[in-house]
Amino acid sequence: GMTALHILAQGGLPHEFDRQLRDVGLQEVTFKMMEASADLTAKAGDFEDRLHDTSVDFLRCRTPLEIAASKRSSYPKHLLHLLAQSFQTPDTSRPLSEVAFIAATNPAAAEHLMEKVKGNRAARRRLLLEVNAKLPYTSQLMEHQDAIETFLDVLKVSPVAAADVLEVLTVKPQVQELAKHPLPRHAVLENRTMICTFRPDVYDKQPEVIDQTEWIRPVWSYPAADWHAAFKTDLPLDPLAQERVYSVETCVVHMPEILDMRVPHILGKLWTNSRYTEIFSRLPIQAIIECLWTCRRLYRLHRMSMLIELTLLFVLIFVGAFHVDVLAESWPY
Repeated sequence: GMTALHILAQGGLPHEFDRQLRDVGLQEVTFKMMEASADLTAKAGDFEDRLHDTSVDFLRCRTPLEIAASKRSSYPKHLLHLLAQSFQTPDTSRPLSEVAFIAATNPAAAEHLMEKVKGNRAARRRLLLEVNAKLPYTSQLMEHQDAIETFLDVLKVSPVAAADVLEVLTVKPQVQELAKHPLPRHAVLENRTMICTFRPDVYDKQPEVIDQTEWIRPVWSYPAADWHAAFKTDLPLDPLAQERVYSVETCVVHMPEILDMRVPHILGKLWTNSRYTEIFSRLPIQAIIECLWTCRRLYRLHRMSMLIELTLLFVLIFVGAFHVDVLAESWPY
């Protein structure tokens, strides 16, 4: 059978012709159903009496969100976030998976969902757990690859929502010995360029258990690791009087394998005159670009490509000049 939420996801409010009134009505009806303990994870029946009826295939064993996202449903696609667990019941949700699913149908709805996730503490925690969870039935690497693949799917269709995901995952690291080895509060920044590094193996050796799920998180360890020196720069005796010394905040982006080369490839394809260029002002996006440029030594590849192009240019000029001289000598006057 079908619950009231399934029926609402299938047809919306078909008799309300005013779009604004329809949207408000859908929100009120959905909230009332949730107050009455409606289940967003409940699946419709398999319709055994209509096994050969293809008209109900989009309803068969589907959740309300899956039904509403179908092309055969008349539910407004820009309101899909209303049927997401991350929006209604964030304590048991998987925000990244839901954002990716909704973004594939309507990017604007994915942005609305991320606005809700950013403003809800439980949803932010669930997002951290989903991305960094260490599940007992799968390897840690496989889980991380799944997370980055899902993130890339969001970045392709809804860059703003993807940037919101990274902002939620950007927090201060766990400090093991605050008194002996605190986070730096001031640093020397040459040309006001941020200091970035990528360390895939910096995590707590004893994962924390939250909601019966183990999750790993990067730590600012003690004794200090060698790469800590990049953040704790040598300060002059009067640091606040120096132009190169700035007050800094150390943060970590909790997205494993975020330096995937497909990330800058997608960012480079964004339209320059679109509103998506706004995401380049976000701290995580700037950190990814800076880290790719410095840690992965992309500037060396850039210089090599320029050298190859200049070499080809000189070859073409030489061959072209030689070809013109040969024609001049052989052309009859």
